[in-house]
Amino acid sequence: MRAIIMDTDRKQAVAMSEDGMIRHIRNRGYEIGQSIEIGEMNMMKMKSRPRNLVAGIAAAVLITAGGGTVFAYNNPVAEVSVDVNPSIVYTVNTFEKVIKAKAIDDEAVPVLDTIQWSGEDLDKVLDNTIQALKEKEFLDQNDWYENGIVIGVHADSEKKEKQLIRGISERLEQIIFQETSKEVDLDEENGPVIGIGEERVREAARLSEELKMEITPGKLNLIQKLEKSYESIGDASSAEAAVEYWIDKPVKDIMAQVKENRQAEKEDEKTPPGLADKATPSGLTNKATPPGLMKKEEMKESGKASE
Repeated sequence: MRAIIMDTDRKQAVAMSEDGMIRHIRNRGYEIGQSIEIGEMNMMKMKSRPRNLVAGIAAAVLITAGGGTVFAYNNPVAEVSVDVNPSIVYTVNTFEKVIKAKAIDDEAVPVLDTIQWSGEDLDKVLDNTIQALKEKEFLDQNDWYENGIVIGVHADSEKKEKQLIRGISERLEQIIFQETSKEVDLDEENGPVIGIGEERVREAARLSEELKMEITPGKLNLIQKLEKSYESIGDASSAEAAVEYWIDKPVKDIMAQVKENRQAEKEDEKTPPGLADKATPSGLTNKATPPGLMKKEEMKESGKASE
């Protein structure tokens, strides 16, 4: 059962669980607002005369929430977008339960129809989403995590966002190990799970309205990486047209183009200054043999001709 940490002291913490109970649990370094998994054996029932800490928290929940658990359960704290082409966005509550799901494009509708998401743990929903995308051949069976998917996380606090990113990344690492026996480290910089800032969320909303086609912040983040890769190789026209051209393309294709551009940039860096776009060094064009280095045979022939 999941619970949210409401308050802490040195030895104990106060947690509100999914069943609406306010409980004492041992404080294992928890932070206020943290979502945790608690087992029945680890729970300690509240005493009939609870401490002021517990009473105060319980009262605050009931007064400010107007129903406590109902409010906490239905209150969204984060959005998690899964972009492959199709794209799906899940809304989660403080217990990391999915309370809303949205198919961003037509191809996502039949995928979402196969997933039981309402009230389910986010980890389980993402597991089922990845499996459904594989079954419908939107994701490769083996290297799907390397070049075919972007999972964007936007939460109402930086702490919650980082917590979700790490939790999702760890779950993906487990899936990959189960499938391939490979131990991988999916950090935010190089892995498929990324944080989405408020500015990019607003920009994605603006572009969706402008282009009359919904785009997730996660996919926008990837396209903006593509724009920068075009700029790095001096292709300004492709960079300028990137959003409109690539908005409906699969994540796999976008990543492949980013990789190609970065490779081209590396090749440019290897070319010595002043020799770019020159197949033959200056002064040697159309000369099979540099002056002064003619073969002896050629020199002999030249001498005979002069005689």
